[in-house]
Amino acid sequence: MISKRAMARIVELVRGRAREFIGRSDVPAGRILAACSGGGDSTALVDVLLHVLGPDRIGVAYIEHGQHPSSLSAGRLVEKRCDRLGLDFHLTGLDLPPGAGEQTLRQARYRALNRLAQQHGYARLATGHTASDQVETILIRLVRGTGVAGLAGIPLERDGFVIRPLLGCSRFELERYLVARRLRWHRDPTNDEIRYLRNRLRHEVLPALRACNPALDQALLRLARAAARDEAALAAEAEHVRCELDGAQRARAPLAGLRELHAAVQARVVLRLVRLLDGPGASLELSHLERILERIERAESWSADLPGGLRVSIRASCLWMETGKGPEVGFYMRIERDGCFGLPSGNRLRFAPSRFEPSAAGPCKVFFDADEVPYPLEVRSPRDGDRLRPWGIAGRRKVARMLIDAKVPRSQRNGVALLVKDDRILWIAGMRRGDAAPVTSATRRVLCVELLPELDAPSAKT
Repeated sequence: MISKRAMARIVELVRGRAREFIGRSDVPAGRILAACSGGGDSTALVDVLLHVLGPDRIGVAYIEHGQHPSSLSAGRLVEKRCDRLGLDFHLTGLDLPPGAGEQTLRQARYRALNRLAQQHGYARLATGHTASDQVETILIRLVRGTGVAGLAGIPLERDGFVIRPLLGCSRFELERYLVARRLRWHRDPTNDEIRYLRNRLRHEVLPALRACNPALDQALLRLARAAARDEAALAAEAEHVRCELDGAQRARAPLAGLRELHAAVQARVVLRLVRLLDGPGASLELSHLERILERIERAESWSADLPGGLRVSIRASCLWMETGKGPEVGFYMRIERDGCFGLPSGNRLRFAPSRFEPSAAGPCKVFFDADEVPYPLEVRSPRDGDRLRPWGIAGRRKVARMLIDAKVPRSQRNGVALLVKDDRILWIAGMRRGDAAPVTSATRRVLCVELLPELDAPSAKT
């Protein structure tokens, strides 16, 4: 039980840190849009801003992800609280397939929030990121591989628009704040699903590391601050190199001046080119960045594809970055019956009961034990992190790497169809079958799935 004095202290502590942030930051006098999911951190954000800035200066945005049934009740909770407090409430949805990856959701969420802020004239967008989120983010980047910029973690401000007033508060402090303020919040059930890397680190890895060093969180936060200082200095040096757009889809930097710089500064110049095309916050994986730096040193003609539809090249005494992106959002279909279904590529997939014909099986025609993979099935485009257990090969392989090895053009990869059951990839249509649901002597029913060219496909309603 928290005493009244302790409650008053935690309330003043949290609000004081938010006031300090707003006081030293370039936050204009205009209105601020607070992103609120109904969870503890964002609920605290709204209450803190309400008391620090006043009700006339804030509005609240809720994003309906459509990824979990409980999101509807969370949205109603946020809306009712805004009605009671007299705050402007804005609701918008995301048109994404179920099971969309964390990165896809995050990007779509920020796009939607930015649109809302611009439509309604907000000067800043505030999010409820905490010091605990910072610790988890740094650890995630360490696990995945990162450089100095990644170690800097989540910035207090981004692009002169996004602000994070609660980044100095831990999740524990905010929960105590909510209890002291007697505020209800929505507990997202997906936060306990350890299939997500962040949750696995939060519930399993971080407790073990804290047992080794009880001051782990403070150590990682100090690391982030030190990395942010170093990154700012390196980025300032990179600003001296002339980077310019050459049309809407390519940017360049002179190779001669670039080669004279330290590799750490060269890396920031490369990222400047990426951001000229993809906007602030865009980045590259460290492995791709190191490969580009090696080629800058050689100064030989060269080109390569990069993630996100980018292509890098060295030619005509310049380093070039170009974009020829295909569609950003892929496709998703739920298959609940036999039939023939059209794909965005113009091809079709035919699902039908069949006899097993081993001689007919191949990249475009596969057979499954129908009882092992009953309807509904999913057909969708590839996503980050997809992996397949190929038939006849031990282990799992990245789908992205398989598409690269198969020389599928980047602009066409979002049109590749994956057959999926319960998050397990069964088949990359036209390429390779997975090892799931094989037809055996015990199989009673066989499902045949066939990829048909557009002209050969029979007419059918989808």
